[in-house]
Amino acid sequence: MTTNRDKCLDYLKFIAAVLVIVGHSIQYSGVLNTNKGFGFIYLVIYSFHMPLFAMISGFLLYKSIERRGAIHALKGKCILLVPIVIYSIPVFFTKGVFVSSEGLLLNIRHFLGFVLIGNGLIWFLPVIFICSLILILISRVKYCDILILVSAVSSIVWISNYFISLLAFIYVFCSIGFIFAKYGLREKANRFVFAGCSVIYIALLFFYKREYLIYNGEWGIIGADMSINILGIDVFRVVIGLTGCIALYGLVKMAKDGNRDTKPLIGLISKNTLGTYCISNLVFEYVTPYFIDVNVYIVFVCLLFIACIISVLACALFDKNRYLRLAFLGH
Repeated sequence: MTTNRDKCLDYLKFIAAVLVIVGHSIQYSGVLNTNKGFGFIYLVIYSFHMPLFAMISGFLLYKSIERRGAIHALKGKCILLVPIVIYSIPVFFTKGVFVSSEGLLLNIRHFLGFVLIGNGLIWFLPVIFICSLILILISRVKYCDILILVSAVSSIVWISNYFISLLAFIYVFCSIGFIFAKYGLREKANRFVFAGCSVIYIALLFFYKREYLIYNGEWGIIGADMSINILGIDVFRVVIGLTGCIALYGLVKMAKDGNRDTKPLIGLISKNTLGTYCISNLVFEYVTPYFIDVNVYIVFVCLLFIACIISVLACALFDKNRYLRLAFLGH
């Protein structure tokens, strides 16, 4: 790997990709409901792994705007539309969404709506695409920092539709990553910040419950329960996600060897985290049904192994060709 890569980001992206695969292996295998240890691991993973993805995306978005301008950054994000469509096609035709009796035009309409929400499996791609568009547009206006802050804080009271609420939750962390990059807050953080965030994160884990895992609450301006309790849960998710991400970054920063290049496997996965996310999700969706009535621990190991192997091999293959890289890896 080249020596000018940001090694901390490489390791963080690699860890985030691995956590997605481990978390989904626990979820799809059913071991989550039979073993408290796996249940705790699942809680830890889901408390911060998607916020970590979002913060990294916001961070890299600002760096892209800083280096090449907003227009170039926008073009780069529009490339995400290609894998969003491609990964939606097999799911659309195999999961009962396509209805031959409804005619071509109606099915095209269904497909476009299906693509918009990431077909349920790759929801993060359209969400991060929309978040990026919002941040790019805001970055072009005067007092953009204030607008980003206001939009991030106010996102908690966006309309409480499931997809919109997912978008609102992820947008908060994209905005934080964007601001971190703009003001160099990552470099300014010291061991006391990391230690403080670690303590807060561990303390909050004692209050974290399974029902908090869904990334959106039910608190919104229109048609939702506007109770203080639900609002508190939404704020709790943001705080535990943020402190978990900062604590992990502190661990990676202290553990990495600055004199060595990123390992080839880590470099491959960190370069293709979105591809790994999409490919592994399809593996879980289509491979899990073959393990009916199999011991959940065996299912967990098999799913983890299969998802890792297929994701790595697919990323290595697609990364060698510019057209396959564009279609399946989004860059």
